[in-house]
This record gives sequence, C-alpha cells and structure tokens, in this order.
Amino acid sequence: MRLRMKFLNQIVGLFVLVGLLGLGVAIVLIGANQRWLQKRYGFHTMVRSGAGVQAGMPITLKGFEIGKVQRVTFVAETREVRVDFDIFEDYYGSVVLENSVIEHATSPIGLGAGLFFHPGKPQEPPKPPLPEGSLIVSMDSREGRDLVRKGLVDREGGDDSI
Repeated sequence: MRLRMKFLNQIVGLFVLVGLLGLGVAIVLIGANQRWLQKRYGFHTMVRSGAGVQAGMPITLKGFEIGKVQRVTFVAETREVRVDFDIFEDYYGSVVLENSVIEHATSPIGLGAGLFFHPGKPQEPPKPPLPEGSLIVSMDSREGRDLVRKGLVDREGGDDSI
C-alpha cells in the first residue's frame, strides 16, 4: 500500500526539526542548572590527608555548594595532598576573602568526607577577593589554626564536636 501525501517530506522534516530544537533546549537548561557555562575561579589548598577527597566533590559553605574539587595530587616533597578546586562566579566576590580557610572533615567511622569553606571576616575598608590561583590555607595547618584562634575566620556553628 502506497501512501499518497503531497507534503509528506515537509511534515517529516518539521517533526525532526522540532525534535532537534527540543533536544537543544533541554541540553541548554541542563547545562545552566549544572553551571557548565558559568565562570569558575581556581584556587588550591594543602591538606595532610586526601582520605575521601576526590575530583568532582563539592566545596560547601553552610550547606550550600559553592565550588567543586578539580584535582587531587600527592606532593612527595612536603608529604601533603594538594587539592585544586574551583569556586563558582556567584560566590567569588562575596566569599573568597582574605583569611579564608578550608576544613577537611572525615567521618570517624569512615562513611565519608567533606571540604568546608570558611570565609575570612569582612574588613574595613573592604578588600577585594583573593586573586585567582591563590593558596587558601587548610585548618590542618598552623596558619589556619592561627587565623581561627585570632577570630579572623567566619566559622558560625563550627565548634560542633559531632
């Protein structure tokens, strides 16, 4: 049986075009939600142990994801672990301030780990955010502990022993 439609090629072409357009819109919406097109600012930190730290894990601030780990490497000379991470553009100017620290926390029973960002307290007059590529000290380090002890780090709720 032969189908006799005068505009069959045009109708099929229209359905294919609508399908491809819908696929393109879906990809753009997913990309915007996953921050594929958003600018990211790169930083690094040095931690004593890389336990539980892996590329792709979130950097969080008060429960919100503000960045992602890009690379984890062992530095043989210092016997430390270098963690390269990005901070999303939305948070860069208001969060990555002088005296900021990164806290690497692991579960005592081995059920996971996390990297928690603690911004430095705002200063008067306001200073610009840290330049891209800067070292953000770890709370494991002497410098990080000194910043916390001096009260230069915004660590609301950071004294929870659990």
